[in-house]
Amino acid sequence: MLLPWELLILLSLKDCLAEKNILHGPVFTQEPSDNIFPLNSDDNKVFINCKAKGNPAPSYRWTFNGRDIDMGMDLSYNLMEGNLLINNPEATRHGGIYQCIATNSIGTIVSREAKVQFAYLQNFSSKPRSVVSVREGQAVVLLCGPPPHAGEIKYSWIFNGRPNFLQQDTRRFVSQKTGNLYIAKVEASDVGNYTCVVRNVMTNGTGFSSPTPVVLRRDAVMGEYEPKIEVQFADTIHVAKGSSVKLECFALGNPVPVITWRRADGNPFPGKIKINNSNGVLEIPYFRPEDAGFYECIAENSRGRNVARGRLIFHDVGHLHWAQTLKDAYMSIDADLLWECRASGKPKPSYRWLKNGQLLDPEDRIQVEGGRLSISKLTLMDSGMYQCLAENDYGVIYASAELKVVASPPDFSKNPVKKSTMVQRGGEVVIECRPHASPKASFSWRRGGEVLRNTKRQTILEDGSLRITNVSKSDGGRYTCVARNPFGASSSTGSLVVKEPTKITVPPLNVDATVGESIVLPCEVSKDPSLDTTFKWFFNGKLIDFNRQDHFEMIGGGSAGDLMVRNIQLKHAGKYVCMVHTMVDSVSAAADLIVRGPPGAPEGLVVEEITDTTAQLSWGAGSDNRSPVTTYIVQARTSFSIGWQAVRTVPDSIPGQMLHATVVELSPWVDYEFRVVAINSVGMGEPSLPSKQLRTKAAVPEVAPANVSGGGGSRCELVIMWEPVPEELQNGEGFGYVVAFRPIGTTTWIQTVVASADASTYVFKNESIPPLSPFEVKVGVFNNIGEGPFSHVTTVYSAEEEPSVAPSWIWARTLSASEIGVYWEPISWKASNARVLGYEVHYWEEGEPESDAERLRVTDTMANITGLKGSTSYFVTVKAHNSAGTGPPSVPVNVTTKKPPPSQPPGNIEWNLTNSKIFLNWEHVKAMDNESEVIGYKVVYRENWHRRTSVVETNRTSVELDLPSGEDYLIEIKALSDGGDGSSSGPIRIPKMSSLNSKGHIISDVRWYRGEKRAMKFAISDHSSNCYFCMVNPSKHRTGKNAPAIMYPDLPSSIAPVPRCPELPIRTPLEREQPSSEESSKSEGEEDVVDPDYNFRGAAEERNPYYPNQKDLNDFIRDLGLTKSSAKVLTSRLKQWNFLFEVIGIACKPNKWRLFIDSLSRSLKAVLLHNRNKYPSLPLAHSVHLKKEYNSVKTSLNALKYDEYGWEVIGDFKVVAFLMGVQGGFSKFPRYLHLWDSRDTAAHYHRQYWPQWTEFSVRRSNVKWEPLVDPRKVLMPPLHIKLGLMRQFVTALDKESAAFKYLQDFSPKLSEAEVKAGVFIRPQKILGWKILEEFPKKPTRKEKATWDSFVAVVRGFLGNHKA
Repeated sequence: MLLPWELLILLSLKDCLAEKNILHGPVFTQEPSDNIFPLNSDDNKVFINCKAKGNPAPSYRWTFNGRDIDMGMDLSYNLMEGNLLINNPEATRHGGIYQCIATNSIGTIVSREAKVQFAYLQNFSSKPRSVVSVREGQAVVLLCGPPPHAGEIKYSWIFNGRPNFLQQDTRRFVSQKTGNLYIAKVEASDVGNYTCVVRNVMTNGTGFSSPTPVVLRRDAVMGEYEPKIEVQFADTIHVAKGSSVKLECFALGNPVPVITWRRADGNPFPGKIKINNSNGVLEIPYFRPEDAGFYECIAENSRGRNVARGRLIFHDVGHLHWAQTLKDAYMSIDADLLWECRASGKPKPSYRWLKNGQLLDPEDRIQVEGGRLSISKLTLMDSGMYQCLAENDYGVIYASAELKVVASPPDFSKNPVKKSTMVQRGGEVVIECRPHASPKASFSWRRGGEVLRNTKRQTILEDGSLRITNVSKSDGGRYTCVARNPFGASSSTGSLVVKEPTKITVPPLNVDATVGESIVLPCEVSKDPSLDTTFKWFFNGKLIDFNRQDHFEMIGGGSAGDLMVRNIQLKHAGKYVCMVHTMVDSVSAAADLIVRGPPGAPEGLVVEEITDTTAQLSWGAGSDNRSPVTTYIVQARTSFSIGWQAVRTVPDSIPGQMLHATVVELSPWVDYEFRVVAINSVGMGEPSLPSKQLRTKAAVPEVAPANVSGGGGSRCELVIMWEPVPEELQNGEGFGYVVAFRPIGTTTWIQTVVASADASTYVFKNESIPPLSPFEVKVGVFNNIGEGPFSHVTTVYSAEEEPSVAPSWIWARTLSASEIGVYWEPISWKASNARVLGYEVHYWEEGEPESDAERLRVTDTMANITGLKGSTSYFVTVKAHNSAGTGPPSVPVNVTTKKPPPSQPPGNIEWNLTNSKIFLNWEHVKAMDNESEVIGYKVVYRENWHRRTSVVETNRTSVELDLPSGEDYLIEIKALSDGGDGSSSGPIRIPKMSSLNSKGHIISDVRWYRGEKRAMKFAISDHSSNCYFCMVNPSKHRTGKNAPAIMYPDLPSSIAPVPRCPELPIRTPLEREQPSSEESSKSEGEEDVVDPDYNFRGAAEERNPYYPNQKDLNDFIRDLGLTKSSAKVLTSRLKQWNFLFEVIGIACKPNKWRLFIDSLSRSLKAVLLHNRNKYPSLPLAHSVHLKKEYNSVKTSLNALKYDEYGWEVIGDFKVVAFLMGVQGGFSKFPRYLHLWDSRDTAAHYHRQYWPQWTEFSVRRSNVKWEPLVDPRKVLMPPLHIKLGLMRQFVTALDKESAAFKYLQDFSPKLSEAEVKAGVFIRPQKILGWKILEEFPKKPTRKEKATWDSFVAVVRGFLGNHKA
């Protein structure tokens, strides 16, 4: 039974807890802190802050040096809210330890202690100071003797009352420790009065001492003596982490000692160390563990040396801070309390406990063990504010918490039994029963009306919860929890629902993958049908957010939640957990993913030693990314190289277990950077960080100048030229050239030094040098190290005089309408005083000035001048020339060219082929009045695809040629005249001699002109009714809604014949006339009809059945009006019978055709192309539904029965990647010939040799699938390679350079973004002749070198073709 006072307490506590404004004890929001106050402040008041929050609001009081401050008795103190105000503070009276105490009805807390100091500086004594008498050369120490003070002060000295402070130097030193002035050696100028000046840093107050007179004794002069260290630092100094330490050291002596500092261990000083001008102070800011050690101050002069030595010890003072603090506790009556506070710091702290500001003494119920406080069987009187104090030699910290002891009957209002609890069959369930009760309640459970007892499966836990294990369906029902304590009883009821358990039937398995691959981790479950499942995947303990992860995707549905990891990277290695949640249970399964990738970057690259040609490197191993490193490659970079280049090493191949190597064959006196790249079975890894740039040592030059030559120049000069040695081969400073020469036949070399490294010419002038005298010449090199080799000796002639006489007996004759021959007598060596190297012919049209004459140089005594106008009069003169210039001209001669040759080509050409003979005849060409008469004909013939030609000339209009069979021939016929060759008939193509009897007819009655000179010929005899181009004029066709349609004529000449197999001849259109076989031979510009691979004949003659093609099939479907589905059925059946394939004709000689596959993002098409592009392409397949992927290409090849035909295959890089089975994403940097690593960007433009790709094995070297075709059948597309090179070149350009601006101007229709990305709409324009000529003038030296390489690849390896 409860007593009345207990009930009153409970009711009052209940009322308090129910209030919205909950009562709580004081908590400091601002505490006092240590501080120094200047006494000379204007307001003469000091505030010490203190503020706390609490309900009710706390009241405050203060203590000073452990005693309460009585505000009523001491009027210098005032309380302003919680802050303490000190009026007119005094240093001796008010300096000390202050503490703030906050109190309310809940309890009391005390603040941390604050040390308050006051900075001041008193005056020096006015007593005069004694005279200091000293000899010249002797040392003297003047004492400062500062007055009483508090706070940091600075010392200075004044000499003879001057306004400036005495400057310190190697002879005079002011110690900031003692304030004394030290003069190492007194000089006569030191005589005078010295005043010590002291300044308080906090108050800025300054004090001046009485002057100290210094006089010079005249009785003697001090002799020389060894240094004596007068100011030195302590033997041992403890320095806290992060603080600054200053070491003072000054010596007296004659001569004045020199002060130096060093570390006893020999290590150099770091850059942060500061040494003042006189070297008397060494300052180490931000002290770290590596700064600890022995330091030495060395004083030296000519008489000896002295050393001061001290040790700095790193003092790792750990500032006190809480590792575990207190939290407010709301406890039931009779419960047990355990509080623990734990602080970190050095030295290790000790602990004290306070209750309501008073030290807590242990007793029976209260135990204190360091930072642990335990109180058993709590009572209401234990409520209050508690504080834990942690303290060591460097400070005290406080932690506060409130203890509130309460009592109440069981109450389920805030935490009732869960209304419905679900559990899986066979599982375990805990039905919680946690009412609010103080003291703790006792519990019982009922199921329906049955009271439950503890059994093997059913247990009532200590906290009142009911645990049921191995749950069965019969355990379902309603359960009631009953709670009782001395203050009352209460109950709460809930239901238990039993469900089928969830199980993972297909768990994820451990996987070993390579970077770039994609995998699927399965996860399938069986579950209760009434429950929904939620799949979650965890990677290394973290939930995968599929909305933010590009590499992860959850696939499946329903009872499956598989995880796909795309394009695996090294960071994806780790543990993957599939967790399946239902409302009842959760199950999980885990798997490890091991990712193997290229090795990480080597670490800690160090250049240990470097000579003129070698460097010793060492490094640390980086991560091998689960594939052991097999080899290392060393790369170097200089200012002369294009990027990083692989260098020679010893050993030549660095094994993976070796972490050092020697680089050899370096160039002397060149700045090098090095880096190391690791390689494993997966590929080449990232390079290490570059080493520090180091220069190889200088050496004697080893390379002599190249291309030594000379000659020319002015009279009496010897001009010597050479190619300068590049800077990277000069091997040192002071590089220059030694030019040596001597007249041939003499033994003494004349040498001169050319000190400029860029020089390439030396001119020796001497009036005694005869013209054109031979000299032996050689050029050597030198630098500051020594002289290098000379070049090979070569002969150079001195300057000569120009010829003095003109050629004689000049005469000219006309050779044709465009060519004349000029002849003359050579100049005799006796007639000329100078050498004649050749002759210069000048010619110009009559009526034009001689200054406009064209020039032609020859070495013979005749010249053929070509490119002249027909029927035109020309003047010709001849001059002799040599290296000095040209001589006087000959007398001009006049000559007139012949009439132009006939412009009309031979026409109506007929040919007949019998066995191996070809009979040609044509119409005679009649010249016009202004043209030369025809005197014969020239027949030029050659085998197709060959350059070598044969010529037959005849004066008749027919010719018989005896040609071997087996190849196509091209024949041209031209008229011959005195004016030259006439216009060509154009190439006549004679097919292979496979047919014993063939004939052809070439008609040229009609000319089609483009401009004025070029004619286009068509093999059409009837231009009025059978000429497609003559009868249609679409250029004037109007457009718009009411425009009439173009009427295209139905003519035999418009029908393009299609190549067929012998079994499938050309079909004959209904009611149309097939062109005769006599008209089947055409010139080169026309469509080819006769296929050299097959023998085609007309269908009407053979009466073979007609085979429709795809177009015919489409027309047939349209005529029948079939629906789309019916059309698909018809096409499918025809394909099943192999009908369409035979119709297309792809079964004939597959080696003559190539399969071209074009793939876009959502379409794919396949076309057969003839090897020489002679015949029309054959479309085989086209789909707008197949994606651009491996399976689509595979499906297309199967449908085309590729295995039966085995064509060579062409495609872009993406298609080639699918054909070779290479994983997607590698077509940007294709590597189908060599094992080139597309991810090793650092080595792309530096490594020259890559291993050849010998096999395409799945799961090796990024081969993901089985190759679809034989790699030898895949043709690389030159255009794509060329465009890729061009695009990479453009994207690498400096966007502000002249080269890039030129590309922008060259392609004005492209946006800046397209140009920067290298996207050009007309790549053939970029690769055209104009940009090849203009662009190289724009780039920098490196860009120019790269451009030259690009042009060489395009013109050499790829060929200047589009396909």
